[in-house]
Amino acid sequence: MIRTRINLSVLAIALSFFLHAQSSEYYFDLGNKSLQSHKNHEAIEYYKQAIRADSSVWVYHYNCGLAYYYISDYEKSILCFDKAHSLESDNMKVLFNRGNVKDALGDYKGALEDFEVVLTKQGGSWQLFNSMGIAYDNLKEYEKALKYFSESIALKANNSAAYDNRAMVKRKMGDMTGCCEDLKLAIKYTEYGKRAQMHFDEYCK
Repeated sequence: MIRTRINLSVLAIALSFFLHAQSSEYYFDLGNKSLQSHKNHEAIEYYKQAIRADSSVWVYHYNCGLAYYYISDYEKSILCFDKAHSLESDNMKVLFNRGNVKDALGDYKGALEDFEVVLTKQGGSWQLFNSMGIAYDNLKEYEKALKYFSESIALKANNSAAYDNRAMVKRKMGDMTGCCEDLKLAIKYTEYGKRAQMHFDEYCK
């Protein structure tokens, strides 16, 4: 009789863990679908439910941080990325996106610290170099900003954002010819929005 009670107890615990994991994954999947549909507020609520069910999974916090980032709630975004980093410190996606949030919050040196770790451990990418250029531009270190925007373009020749960003740095450095040349390329390769065209109309006409 005692053995039967013990076995039933073990079964109940195992079932509890199974349902616990199943519910967290269920909410996580719903959050991902909402995130893909750009329903960021809805995604956040689903991710928060997944975290309440199981707070030990780094990607729950990471995706929640992304959703907060997309609605420009940077304070909450960085808390999520910090938690994801504490659970999965070797994941470079977490550090890269936390760096972008730090930059948005005005912590440009902190952003570069995260970016440098990513660069050392993972190597360069056009996205990383573009973000590093933005941080150096915000620090008014224009030579370094120019360098990293150029490296971003070297890895992706049709990189409209980096051309636009480099153009603005060249403008600040007094190189209006180079600025307008980059803006023409930014317009040529643009996929989203009209920022480069607006800059061209403002500075090059």
